[in-house]
Amino acid sequence: MHPNKYSALLLLFILLLGKTTLAKDHYVSPDGTASWNESTDIDSPCGLATANDNVVAGDIVYMLGGTYKGGQIRPGRSGAAGNPITYRRYNGQTVTISESNDPILLPGISHIVVHGINVRNCDYFLTMHDGGHNTIEFCTFMDMRSPYDRAKGFQVGPGASYNWIHNCIISGYGEYSGGQDRGDMLYIGSHNDEASHHNLVENNHLYWGGHNVVVMDGHHTILRNNYLHNEPWAPDENGEYHGNRIFAFRNSGSGEGHGYRNLIEGNRFCFSATGNDAADNTKAIQHLNRDCIYHGNMFYHIEGAGIHIVTNSIHPGPDSDNNYIYHNNSFTPDYLLLELACSRD
Repeated sequence: MHPNKYSALLLLFILLLGKTTLAKDHYVSPDGTASWNESTDIDSPCGLATANDNVVAGDIVYMLGGTYKGGQIRPGRSGAAGNPITYRRYNGQTVTISESNDPILLPGISHIVVHGINVRNCDYFLTMHDGGHNTIEFCTFMDMRSPYDRAKGFQVGPGASYNWIHNCIISGYGEYSGGQDRGDMLYIGSHNDEASHHNLVENNHLYWGGHNVVVMDGHHTILRNNYLHNEPWAPDENGEYHGNRIFAFRNSGSGEGHGYRNLIEGNRFCFSATGNDAADNTKAIQHLNRDCIYHGNMFYHIEGAGIHIVTNSIHPGPDSDNNYIYHNNSFTPDYLLLELACSRD
């Protein structure tokens, strides 16, 4: 082989070697003070903010056990396909972020994995928008910080696509005050024209939302094998407890909207309650969407209809048509599984 070819191959090898050694394992702790370079040693962890500022594609940030009061996961850059940036608890230790405004914030950030983190007593649970290919797994989000003044707890959108939320517990966002129920706990999509799509939400325990447990307003999204309920849980000023419906499908945006071709499969919808906003029109699911599939879901201990298909002036959009609803089971004999009320009242 010609010497120049040897030189070229050697240079390529050096470049590839240098590229692969950039990604490393780092350690953070609630009181870590080490530099980023020093944090590759578990005995000299850095702080979470230092990790956010320095992570690159392929890095794994191991969060040591403890409470990160006021902490935030907010990487300064995206990972890459096949080389995500990962934040995960170390060796099964209990890691909690508390008393933070936005404990997990991914604005325009993609290819991030968050694994095994607890979020408690924060203003929001998680916010991601204008990015995608993020994974939130085996995390717990509970107990919104008072007083309530935010509409959405776990926000995926606008412009959030190809995200995977699985094996998480998300609970307790919203309130009942002054005769009004407020707060959508998990909101996928947005009211504007920047659609969120191709998101997968599966194998989660989702419960206790002030207005809804889950709202979906996008397309090609899957809600699969989740356990959802919204029995009375939120106390009012008189000590009485209130719940509401479980799930709402919406179709916002102009023209034909962007709520269509979604799959709802293998979920358990149960223990809903009469909502203050529609006491005479209670249901587990409010459906304002088109070209969707409901398959293999179970409904039990539901107040009102299981699925209420409607188009109205509150959430205007195209008619809720071309939906396929089959092989679902209802164990609530006093109410219908399916109720059609298509009107623009």
